[in-house]
Amino acid sequence: MVASSRLLCQRRTKVTRCCRRMCTSGGWSSPTMEQSSKVAHFTTPFSYCCLNSIHSAMNGLLPPEIRVREISAARPEFHARTSTKSKVYRYKIYNEAIMDPFHNRYAYHSAYKLNPHAMQEAANYFVGTHDFTSFANAAHNDRERRSTKKITRFDVTEMGAVLQLEVEGTGFLYRQVRNME
Repeated sequence: MVASSRLLCQRRTKVTRCCRRMCTSGGWSSPTMEQSSKVAHFTTPFSYCCLNSIHSAMNGLLPPEIRVREISAARPEFHARTSTKSKVYRYKIYNEAIMDPFHNRYAYHSAYKLNPHAMQEAANYFVGTHDFTSFANAAHNDRERRSTKKITRFDVTEMGAVLQLEVEGTGFLYRQVRNME
């Protein structure tokens, strides 16, 4: 979540106080997308022997729903946004007539019964390298970027009343996956 990334960076600044660069996190997300992890990087003048202390201090400052699970030294050229090999987006659809209030915050609701097999068949057409100009957000300036992207998998999984759509690729246009679904 974007808000949690900003909060993580603000709290990290409290811990390190004298970082030379802003905290950078990899990518963005939407409210209905489940986000189980995010990669971030920052530059600090502290030595790498302080990593355990920084890790503990960051988790001590963050609210309980946001955790730093791992911290490690990275190569100087590493960048959270541009060094990724792939990105995975996971959306959930609650596929029953009446929405379960416990899924309300993290799942889209479809009152009409969706066919997961037909959805998987359609999703397979997205796999591969294609020009995704049609799925770029017109309000965002994606026209200047390369619109050819590679999707390595697009899985539709039925989990009881929930359909999970998981899309993995080497990169995406702004809101591309949301517009595809």
